Amino acid sequence: MKINLKEKREFEIIQAAFKVFSKHGFHEAKMEEIARKAGIGKGTVYEYFSSKKELFQEMIRRMIEVYIEGAKGIAAGKKTTREKLIAFADYHGKFLQHHIDMTETTGFKYDNLSVGMKQWLREEQRKIHDFLLAIIEGGIKNQEFRQEIDIETAALTIMGAINLNYAKQIYFDQKKAEDIDPSALIDLVFKGIGNSK
Repeated sequence: MKINLKEKREFEIIQAAFKVFSKHGFHEAKMEEIARKAGIGKGTVYEYFSSKKELFQEMIRRMIEVYIEGAKGIAAGKKTTREKLIAFADYHGKFLQHHIDMTETTGFKYDNLSVGMKQWLREEQRKIHDFLLAIIEGGIKNQEFRQEIDIETAALTIMGAINLNYAKQIYFDQKKAEDIDPSALIDLVFKGIGNSK
């Protein structure tokens, strides 16, 4: 699909915004610097986005859409539930690594978002949860998981474990996502930690 000039310019502004927000955070970021990095005038930025807040929200929206579509694509290419979860964990870790500066400087604080954007974020978070539910349901269907498990609790546990595992190793242990093997964590999900007798 051919991208027109307007779409190309909008993409360039958002790419520039990502760099500036990652470096300075929301409150310290300047539209002048975003314009400079995009190679355009400040006035041109305002032709596309009415405010810094609108630009920030659009950047977040696109990041999350890319994350969800990427996660679905990664999982779709795998056969077993274990393979799907390992691939998703690896994808999540690399996404977190790529956006580490943005996370540290902005924290995606809700006070920078409109009411409508907050509602949209909740809906997108639900999509991520539903994505994991579908993987778990597939695991039950193909007998990789027990029939009686609570899929809601399982999805929350898996997402939490994946996120905390990568956050700890990337932020505190200073590891690169590509050097982190999520298979041990996913195997722990399958085997559990109880002493079966």
